[in-house]
Amino acid sequence: DRGTAASLLASRLGNRTDLDATSINVMQLVQETKLEVTAELPWFLLSEISDATCTALEYRLPIPGDFLREYEDGALWRYDATATNPWIELEKDSLDAILARGDANGPPLWYSLDGDYFRLYPKPDIAYTFKVLYYQEATAITALSSGQENGWLKWAPDWLMAEAGAWLAQHIRNPAMKMEFEKEAQEARRRLLIFSEARKAANRRYIMGGKPV
Repeated sequence: DRGTAASLLASRLGNRTDLDATSINVMQLVQETKLEVTAELPWFLLSEISDATCTALEYRLPIPGDFLREYEDGALWRYDATATNPWIELEKDSLDAILARGDANGPPLWYSLDGDYFRLYPKPDIAYTFKVLYYQEATAITALSSGQENGWLKWAPDWLMAEAGAWLAQHIRNPAMKMEFEKEAQEARRRLLIFSEARKAANRRYIMGGKPV
């Protein structure tokens, strides 16, 4: 939890009580600027499938406020409860490619992601319901109480604390400690990536030549 992480950081840095508040702010900074902008985001940041409704004749669909990135195995579906398969997945394309298709209204089939919006094509002729799956920001560490945890503190506290420790070691001008924390951060990140890949692969049946292998 947040309190334990802050205490452990203080212990590693020489039991400096003057860093208690700073360490919490640094963990939040690390979460936002390092951990949640990596090429491979972990499973525990994946959202629940949420609903979104577009506006008729408006091609922009706002992304969720805590949006980090689309889920790579599917992100945006137009949901039609009357269809045999109600989950109609939209295909992602570039904005240039979508604009090149011209002006048309109807059920959206493609989308691009630009700024704070999914941009839909064709432009919705009516209000449609969409299902959205995405990686979302973890709860801010600064918003937690001492005994609470977010996804990073639960599943990857070693990586979070090592990155924060490197920042704090630089702050107190301890280069040897900084290097030690950086080495720990690299190893913690590697362990999380290995565990994430193993979690994806577990119990999946892979097909080769039409037969499971």
